[in-house]
Amino acid sequence: MKKMLMMLALVLGVSAMAEDAANNAMATMKKEAKKVEEKMADVKEDVKKEAEKAGEKLEAAKDKVEEKMADTKKDVKAETKKAEEKAVDAKEDAKTKVDAAKDKVEEKVEAVKEDAEKSADTVKKDVKKAGKKVKKAVKKVETKVEEKVEAKN
Repeated sequence: MKKMLMMLALVLGVSAMAEDAANNAMATMKKEAKKVEEKMADVKEDVKKEAEKAGEKLEAAKDKVEEKMADTKKDVKAETKKAEEKAVDAKEDAKTKVDAAKDKVEEKVEAVKEDAEKSADTVKKDVKKAGKKVKKAVKKVETKVEEKVEAKN
């Protein structure tokens, strides 16, 4: 009867250790998930700001192009060609700036993805380590119980 009670106590102790390790792993995963969510929110805000800036610049460039087109109709053909070249340059500049902002956002998104993957890998490793520790603890307890049983016999 005592042996059964000792085994029951052993199993409950190991179970409690495993549950504690699992709870620690879950807490770590939740913290990492929260960090990732915060980074994603920051990236979304950056994307929104960059898009607004690019939109304003694009609108300004569009306005400049329209003004120049109205002026060029009044001028000679030479002046018309110069104004059109400037309009094309302004559009290309605006497009370049939009593309640069888009590239920055994509880099930030990739960085967040990589951070999330690293965090997930870290949590997986922690869970594996905790599982190994529990297995070792179970083996040690089993060995001690067997030694005690053998000592009593």
